[in-house]
Amino acid sequence: MEKLSQFLQKYDLKFENLQILNYFLSLFFYIKVWLVPGQGDATFITNGIQLFVVEFLMIHSGVFLSVFARSKKFILIALLYGFIIYGLAKSFHNNYYFYFYLLIVMNRMRAGFAGSNPLFFIRNIAYSIAGAIFFLIAGISMAVLEKWIPQFGLTEVYLNTSGFRWQNAKTGGMLVDKPQTVMYFWIVYFSLWIWFEFYIQDKLKDYKGGITSFSFKTKKF
Repeated sequence: MEKLSQFLQKYDLKFENLQILNYFLSLFFYIKVWLVPGQGDATFITNGIQLFVVEFLMIHSGVFLSVFARSKKFILIALLYGFIIYGLAKSFHNNYYFYFYLLIVMNRMRAGFAGSNPLFFIRNIAYSIAGAIFFLIAGISMAVLEKWIPQFGLTEVYLNTSGFRWQNAKTGGMLVDKPQTVMYFWIVYFSLWIWFEFYIQDKLKDYKGGITSFSFKTKKF
C-alpha cells in the first residue's frame, strides 16, 4: 500500500496533465464538428447528447465518491451508480459510458490510496464540486441562450443527409431538435475545466515540491 501511495504522489502531475490533454482533445472535436461536421459525425453528435444524460449522473456520483474516498461506503456507492450507468449504457447500446464511469471511480480512488497526504482528498472534493458548478453554468446558459446559439455546420440539410435525424427519430427535446445546443454545452463545460486545471496547478506552485510536500493547511489552499 505504501508503494502505491508513493507511486500516486510521484506521478500525480502526469495524471493531471493527461486529464488536461483529454479536455483539450474533447474541446477540439466538439468545435470541429460544430463548425465543419463530416458525414460520419452524426453518431458523434448523438453520443454527445447521450453523454449529457450520463454526465448528469457522473456529477452526482463524483461528489459522493470523493467524500467517501477513504470510507468503506465508497464501494457501495460505486456499485450503486455503476448499476445505474451500466443500465443507461445498455439502453444507449454504447458501453463507452460504463467504461468512462470506471475511469472516474479509479480516479476518485487515488485519494483513498494516497496515504497521509491530505491534498488528494481535498482536491478530489474540490474537483467534484467544481464539476457540478461547471455543469450548472453550461446547462443553464445553454437553456437561456438556445434561441441564439448558431447552427454553423449543423444545418437541417446536414442533419437529414448525415443520418442524425434517422438515428434520433424516436426521441425529441431541445438537444435533439437543436443539436448545436449540446455542442455549445460541451465547449463551455470543457473550457471551464481547462481553466480550472491550470488554476489549480498554478496554486500548487506555492508549495515547494508540489503535491508531495504539501502540508495540511486548508486555509491557504
